[in-house]
Amino acid sequence: MKKVLKVLMILSAVLFCLSCDKGTQQLTYEGAEIEVKEPRWLIITYEGVYMEKIDVTGLEPGEDFVLLYGCYYPWQGEDTIDYKYENHLESANGKVFGVNLSGFEVADIPNPEAIVSVSTDTENLPELDQLPNLVAVDLSSYDVKDTDLVHLAGLTNLRFLDLSRREITDAGLKHLAGLTNLRWLNLMGTKVNGTGFVYLASLSNLRVLMFDGRSIKDSCLVHLAGLTELRYLMLYGTGITDDGLKHLSSLTNLRTLYLNFCRIRGPGLRYLTGLPKLRDLHLLYTKVSNNDLQHLKPLKNLVWLDLSYTRITDRGLVNLLALPRLRRLDISGNLITDRGMDYIRLLTNLRELYTVDTPITDKGYSKLSALPDCRVHQWSGGVDMRRPGLCGLIHQVLIALFTVASKVW
Repeated sequence: MKKVLKVLMILSAVLFCLSCDKGTQQLTYEGAEIEVKEPRWLIITYEGVYMEKIDVTGLEPGEDFVLLYGCYYPWQGEDTIDYKYENHLESANGKVFGVNLSGFEVADIPNPEAIVSVSTDTENLPELDQLPNLVAVDLSSYDVKDTDLVHLAGLTNLRFLDLSRREITDAGLKHLAGLTNLRWLNLMGTKVNGTGFVYLASLSNLRVLMFDGRSIKDSCLVHLAGLTELRYLMLYGTGITDDGLKHLSSLTNLRTLYLNFCRIRGPGLRYLTGLPKLRDLHLLYTKVSNNDLQHLKPLKNLVWLDLSYTRITDRGLVNLLALPRLRRLDISGNLITDRGMDYIRLLTNLRELYTVDTPITDKGYSKLSALPDCRVHQWSGGVDMRRPGLCGLIHQVLIALFTVASKVW
């Protein structure tokens, strides 16, 4: 059953990153004028060739990181970055900042003082202290064990650490307890079960934390309650229930919260009402239903809300009218009908609406003419999942499998 759930997580975790028009807009809410800002985009090119654009809305220059090819770059507030990778060295806008140490040695770096970011294997870990300005370490592509992390303990200036998809357990986390300048920690796909979160309690400057795993329970979150600088928290596919959300109520700087595939039924959303800066909330494949959405009303800064494959119907959508800044909404996989579009059409700042696998008809979609700036996505990846065919069949099978698997909750 665990393998089934893991496969479902991977197959269902699809993020849509689509462009919006520039500028700002004004709206009136309860007699007060509110400014709605458009996203800020960072344009990435490789030797002059366009690669992608990244939404950097809410990121802070000098504090947050973006991935450029093989190394994470400490973003300095640029609107465009042109990067280059040559002879294991990576540069941004003409300045070397990173190195890939796979098959390369620290001693071979021509200017060690320039290096702030590395992607490395375990062989080079003992040599990292020779890089005086190092702030970012990516170990996600290499075979790393708990004992290897002892070499990180002395890198007290470290601000970024990616340990995802490695054989790390809770025992290894003790080596991170002294990295009090750490801002970004990725533990996705590791063997961490949460008992080692006690070692994370000292990381008071942590802004981004990501982990997953059904073995992580409510009690583990008590150690995160003091991490009040957290901006981004991903609890993907964990065993956390509504009761565990009470430990997040102190995280008043939180901007983004992922609860996808967690054992959330909905009542626990009341613990989030005191998070005034919450901007993105993801509840994919939870058991949230209509009445639970009333707890979202105080979240006036909510911009992105993912309610896909939950248990909401038309009746629950009325609660979303209290969210004046909502720009991106996913209601896929729910029993939302044409009647529900009467509420959606009133979300005047909506720019992206996802309605995959819903019974909405053309009559319902016609009501959205009141939202001329809103892009509606009725299909997944350009394939209409509501029509007969292999893709549609696969999609329905996934839904059925998840329904069966969720009964073990």
